[in-house]
Amino acid sequence: MAAAIDGTLNLAAGDLLTIIAAGSVGVEIEALVFPDDNRSVFTAAKLRVIHGAVEAQVADVYLVPAAEAGEGVGNAEPALPNFAYGTSSGYLNVAAGDYVVFITDTDGNELFKSGTLTLETGGVYTAVARLNNGNGSVATITAMDDFVVLPD
Repeated sequence: MAAAIDGTLNLAAGDLLTIIAAGSVGVEIEALVFPDDNRSVFTAAKLRVIHGAVEAQVADVYLVPAAEAGEGVGNAEPALPNFAYGTSSGYLNVAAGDYVVFITDTDGNELFKSGTLTLETGGVYTAVARLNNGNGSVATITAMDDFVVLPD
């Protein structure tokens, strides 16, 4: 059986990385590698978005305050316009609060709408946009870092 991903990473002691297998089985799967910065900021939340959905080469990502989200993005501007597959937003400082994430194609057609996501001051969050293989929207996100609550 052949490896799904065959590559070499040059790692050094102390490296902190997020490595994502992205692509489609039977077509091509590649490793997307991004440096981590898990240092908290005490004045804001840190949010990183990674575009891991090869099926949508370019998308717009909106981060809308939950109180303003309604049924769509409304008059909001994309937080990440023309967000290309295989890229990361880097860590963005975001005011603490409740948000809804929308992902649209570049024509404004909604591909995904999250539920309410709470970002807390000092939190470090990563969301990976990917194809939804289940029912519902075309896209979804995988929430990582401080989005994930570990059991006691």
